[in-house]
Amino acid sequence: MNNLECNDEVPLPIRGVNCSFTCGAGMYLDIVTQRCQLCPKGTYSLGDGIRYDVFDEIPPNFEVENVNILPERNIDTNMEAIEDCPIRKGWIVRNAELIYVPSPCLSKFTYNVDLIRPGYVEYVYRLPRNNRALIFNVNVRNDKCRSYRDEMKQLMGNNLKKKGSSEEGNDWYRDRIELKSGHNVISWTVMSYRLQQVRKCTKCPGGTYSGIGAKQCRFCRAGYYSSPGSMQCIRCPLSQYSHARSAFCINRPICSLNDYYPVLKPCINGKTRTIFVKVQPNICRDDLNGAIKIPAPGNEISCPKCNPGMHLNSTGQCVFCQKNYYSHGEECHRCPIDTLPNYGYHYIIWNTLPPNMFTKCEYIVEGDSMSCTIDNAWIPTGSMIQTSSTQEKGIALELGLQIHDGFSNPLLAFNELTSSHNPIAHITFDFEMKCADDSCVLYFIEDAPSQSYYRILTDFSGGASTCLQCPKYNGKCVHCLAGEYITETK
Repeated sequence: MNNLECNDEVPLPIRGVNCSFTCGAGMYLDIVTQRCQLCPKGTYSLGDGIRYDVFDEIPPNFEVENVNILPERNIDTNMEAIEDCPIRKGWIVRNAELIYVPSPCLSKFTYNVDLIRPGYVEYVYRLPRNNRALIFNVNVRNDKCRSYRDEMKQLMGNNLKKKGSSEEGNDWYRDRIELKSGHNVISWTVMSYRLQQVRKCTKCPGGTYSGIGAKQCRFCRAGYYSSPGSMQCIRCPLSQYSHARSAFCINRPICSLNDYYPVLKPCINGKTRTIFVKVQPNICRDDLNGAIKIPAPGNEISCPKCNPGMHLNSTGQCVFCQKNYYSHGEECHRCPIDTLPNYGYHYIIWNTLPPNMFTKCEYIVEGDSMSCTIDNAWIPTGSMIQTSSTQEKGIALELGLQIHDGFSNPLLAFNELTSSHNPIAHITFDFEMKCADDSCVLYFIEDAPSQSYYRILTDFSGGASTCLQCPKYNGKCVHCLAGEYITETK
C-alpha cells in the first residue's frame, strides 16, 4: 500500500510548522494560517508567555492549598493535616486582585506549567517595608513531592535571606526565577512566561487600553473609563466621575460637610482664623438642591499655643526652642542650673502639621505610574490628625516623621550599651481605626538610610518639654552608672 495515496479523494494532510519558534511580543499564532499575526487593538500578547494581572477567579492550572501546620502532629509526614483552616483566609481573589489574608495556616498558591524549553517566571508582589510578621517564600520543583516538614525548614531557613528588588518609593517587589524545560511547579506566583505558544491575544481588562502590537495594557486616568478590550479611554460626562483604572463612571455625589475640612491659617500679629478647604479629589456637586456649600471662614481668634518644646516665632510659625531651653508650648525658658534638657518630639496639639512631618499618597497598584491627586493625605484637626476623607480606592495615605539628628539620653552612661529595656529613645502614639471600608490597614514603618552615620556633636532632634535634674560630683553633672537611677531628693 502506498502511504501517499488516500481513499475517497481526501487531500493529503498539510505538514505543520516547526514548533521550535515563538511569536514576538504583540503577536499570536493563528492556528488556521499557522503564521504569527499582530494582536488586534484592545488586546495584547507577550508572544512566548502569558501574564496574569487581573484575577476575577483562580485561573486554570492554578490552585490554592491551605494546611494547618502549627501543631507538631501536622508536620509529621506520617499523619494527615487537620482540615481546620479558616474560610476566606490565605490566598484569595478579591476585587480582581490576588491577595493574602492572614491565616494561621500555611497557604500555598501553586501554578503547574510545562515548558518546551528553558524559560523563567517573573512575579510582582507588594509587601510592607520592614515587615516582620510574614514569611514570604517562592519555590520551584519538578514532579517529585515534598513534605511539609521540608517546606517549613525552607521557610524558616535560607529563604529568609532572599530579598526582592524593591521599586523606588513604594512597597512593590519584582523577582525572576529561571525555569528548566519540562514540568515545573511554582508556588506563590502570579505571573509566568515561556509557555509553548500564545494562540490568541488577551483582552485588556476594564479600566485599561492598548494600541496595536501592545506588550501590556495601560491604565485609564481618573475621570476616564474603558470597557474590556478597549483601544482608548473615554472621558466621563461632567455629571459623573471615575477613579483611575475604572471600567465605568458613577454619578457625582451631592456635597456634604464631609467634603470640607478646616485649616488654621498662619498667625499674623497674634491672630488667626479657620478656613475650609474641599477634600481632594474634588468630585462632589454643590449646584444641586440640598447640597452643602463650603462654610464661610471663622472669626479671628488668638493664636493657640504650640506643642511642648516649641514656641511661636515672629512669623506665627511653631518652631523648636533653642538648645538648653524648654517650653510648655508658649515662651521658651532656659533650663535651671544643674539640669539637663529632655529633647524630643512631643506632638499633642495638631493645629498645623509640625515642621519635620510630611504627608503623601500613592497608588498601591503595580504598573503604570499614576500621580495621586490628594494634596493633604493627613489633616490636622486640633486634638488629633486624621487621614483625608476620600472616595479613592487602592491608595496609601502616608504620614512621615523625619528625624535628622537622632536622640540622646542624657542620663545614660557613656559606655553603657543600649537595649529594648534601656533605650536611647522611644515612640508612643494613640490611634483609632474608623474606616468605611473594612479593607483599610494601618502600618507603622521605620526606615533608615542605607548610609547611616553617628553625629559626635551634641545636636539632637526636637525641643525640650522639661529639664531633668542631674546628679553631681565635684560640682559637675555626672552620668548614672549601669543599674543606678536618679532619685527626686539626691
